[in-house]
Amino acid sequence: MLPIDSVQPDVEDELEVSENVNEIRRKTNNNIVNEAYELKAEEFAWYQLFPYGKNGLKEQWPVNISPLDYYQFRLLGADVRFQRNDYLFYALSMFEYYRVKSTIAACARKVEGENGNRVEDLHLYLKNLRGSAAYWRSALSDLIAQIRCL
Repeated sequence: MLPIDSVQPDVEDELEVSENVNEIRRKTNNNIVNEAYELKAEEFAWYQLFPYGKNGLKEQWPVNISPLDYYQFRLLGADVRFQRNDYLFYALSMFEYYRVKSTIAACARKVEGENGNRVEDLHLYLKNLRGSAAYWRSALSDLIAQIRCL
């Protein structure tokens, strides 16, 4: 819930409605926060969890922390504020985002390392990404193998 003294923006200031009913355009430009580039995006989005705006994912730590370690610490730690359902889904989606990002980087290194040759086994890289076609193909093959063992 927002505090009582927060001001809601006026719709006419944010959106431009034309004569066509199906056309709505934004009036404001370049004000969308990108999680990948904003250093304090998590702290700003979850201000009730980070009241002082410190100790987010991209905070400078004495030891480098991977996103997996960070979210495991947040979700399994003693502070129960981070165990809410909405933060759980946020943490899962951000962890999947970083997993996709690292998988794409690994595929790019593989493609660049082979002197321009095509990668024939691209599905091996993508099968770790939940929801991808390669993931479901490997899940189906595992299920069929388990059924054949019965």
